[in-house]
Order: sequence, then C-alpha cells, then structure tokens
Amino acid sequence: MSQSRLVVLALALALMGSSALIGSAPAQALELRTAPETHVYVNVANRQTGQFDAMIQAIGIYNDGDEAIGIESVEIDVIAQGLPILTRRIQPSSFETHTGILARMSGSGRGSMVAATLGNAGGPNGFFGDEVELIPGVHLTGGGATIAARQFLTFDAMPDAIRISARAVHASGEVELVTRELEIVFPDRERAYPLPLEGGWFMTAVPLVTSHHRYVEGTEFAIDFFKSDGEGRIFESDRTDQTDYFGYGEPVKAIAGGRVVRVINGSADDAAFRVHREGESTEAYDERMTERFGNDPELNLIASITGNLVVVEQDDGFFASYGHLAPSSVSVSEGERVETGQVIAAVGGTGEGNMTTHLHIQLNEGPMPLFDQSVPMHFVEDRGQVDTGRIVRSD
Repeated sequence: MSQSRLVVLALALALMGSSALIGSAPAQALELRTAPETHVYVNVANRQTGQFDAMIQAIGIYNDGDEAIGIESVEIDVIAQGLPILTRRIQPSSFETHTGILARMSGSGRGSMVAATLGNAGGPNGFFGDEVELIPGVHLTGGGATIAARQFLTFDAMPDAIRISARAVHASGEVELVTRELEIVFPDRERAYPLPLEGGWFMTAVPLVTSHHRYVEGTEFAIDFFKSDGEGRIFESDRTDQTDYFGYGEPVKAIAGGRVVRVINGSADDAAFRVHREGESTEAYDERMTERFGNDPELNLIASITGNLVVVEQDDGFFASYGHLAPSSVSVSEGERVETGQVIAAVGGTGEGNMTTHLHIQLNEGPMPLFDQSVPMHFVEDRGQVDTGRIVRSD
C-alpha cells in the first residue's frame, strides 16, 4: 500500500474515533431560562450619585436530559465595556427556598401568582417551554427544574449587558456550562408624560427596592397615586369603605394618545370581603379568594387584582394601564381612540388585594399588564425628589 493511502486510512480511522467519542458523550441537558427573557431596563436609583439598579425576576435551570445533574454554580455578571463591574454567585439555598415557595403556591390554588412571578401566563411549563417538575434545590433528575427569584442588582456605572452562567455536573462526571446574556436598555428621559390626575397627589410605590411592584416583571415600574388631606390621612374614618377615601371618584386622564385595547368595568368596591376575618387562617383566606376569583392567570390576576382597568396602546408603541378604577366609571370602549388629557375613568378601589383607593398606572411592552415586560416612565411634573417619603402622624 502506498504511503498516501496509509495517510488517508489513518485520517479516516482518526475521524471515526473522534465521531465515536462525540457520539458517546451525553447530549446537552442543561437549559437556562430568565425573566425578563431578552433585555433588562436599568432603573436610575439615584441620579445625583450616579447609582443604578436592575431586577432579574427569575433564573430557571432545567434538566432536559435523562441523566441526573447537580448544579455547581450559577453566577450573574453585570458587564460594562467588556468587563464585569459586579459579580454575584447565587447560593444553592436560593433555589431551594424560592422553588419550594413556588411549588407550594402552585399546589394551593395560587398558580396565577406563580405565573406573574415568572412573567409567563403558562406558569412554570410556559416559562421553561416544556412540562417540568419543580424540584427545590440544585440536584435535578430528568425533567426537573429549579428557580431562583428576585435577584436585585445595584451598581455605580451604566452596564452594557447582564450575563448569567450556570455550571453543572452530570452523574457521568461530564461538566456542562450554559450562559445567557441580557441586553441593557437605558431609561429614556424623553419618555415623560403629563400626570394622569389633577391637583396634588402622593406618588408612592415608585420603582425602588422597597416597592411591592418591583418584584413582578409586568408591574416592575408601576406607580401608585394617593390623595391625602392636610393631616396626611388618605381616608376619613373607614378603611374598608372605598368611597371614604379622599381620592375616590377623581377623574383619570390619558397620559398619551392611542387606542383602547382592553376595558374591565364590572368590578365592585369590595374591600371588606378581602379583609382577613377574625380567627380566619391563611389557608381559609386563600381558599375563599380562590373560590371568588378562580385560579386562571388572566381571570385571577387581571380581573381581580387590577380591578376595573383601561389599557391603551399608545402612539409611541407602549401600553399604558390604569387600574383599580371606580365601579362603572370607565367612559371609553375597546377600539376607541383617546387623546392626551382625555378623561377615561375615575379613581376607585376595585381589585383583589387592593385595600386602599388609589390610581395604579404603568407602562408595558405589550397589552398584558401582569405578564408583558414593564417599562420605566416619568412625568413632566416630577420635580426630581429623590426620597418620596412617608405619611406619618404622632397623636
């Protein structure tokens, strides 16, 4: 046999060997999911000091293979000019705690809240794109998934991206590494609107770490408006009577022109129903709420939590939601065009979990106010107060 044929034969055998080795290795099983899915809006925590923050609502790890895997590490890197300016390693206890909570919520009739946490109306299966078993911790059998939620990040330079990396070891000993990079979207200071209300209002639940809005993807940058009297009170005497609040019935105006895409106008003021009854356990309370509002994500979260609602697809491409509106106060219809400053409803207190009369307003990238990504917004009348403060009184 000639020397050239020997070389060809040797190369063929080498390639066959390499193919065999490749074929014997386990297929990639580790999948990484995040909420938000592709990009993150950075929040200006303090413009005067140049500090910023961002939220990763959920980081999910899914074992899409048959072989068991153990997650060795999950890290978040905030990248600026190609270099990490912040690195956080997520502790295994986070996956154990958060996944355990989500699994219990799913099993106790609160699957809609799980869906909101994951920013996906399909819940865990929709989030992972497959039917999964939630497993608290970092050891996943085939089909198992685990989640760490509420990752709040602070930094003092504007980043370019946020990178999440997960490293796992298969039962066979093979190491697998997956990464996911989220684009950074800087808040647009030109995205400023006129206030939706007349007169002086207390603006609270702004997108800081203390805001309950911040920990759900759809409501992350929402804002609440309360009206108070000269003594700092927001209601006259009865907190369970929505009409007793000073803001009740005040006109709500559109902050921008656009087309109405969703109207809910049949919710009643019923705060007394939502108060824990004397001696009522948390389980009994949750059962009563589920019986009234159901466990369907859209019905439960949109119709019951937001109460009466108007969603406007604005001319700038964003969707503005106005929530907790007074019963039968909505004066616009789906498909109707509204203009900036037009009165569309009145301030009320409708919606499950809403114990006070106020206006809830937010911007989203889509028409689903509790599942589509929230967008930062500003008001032209905002005087730049860094600390919104609290209403207090000493008797």
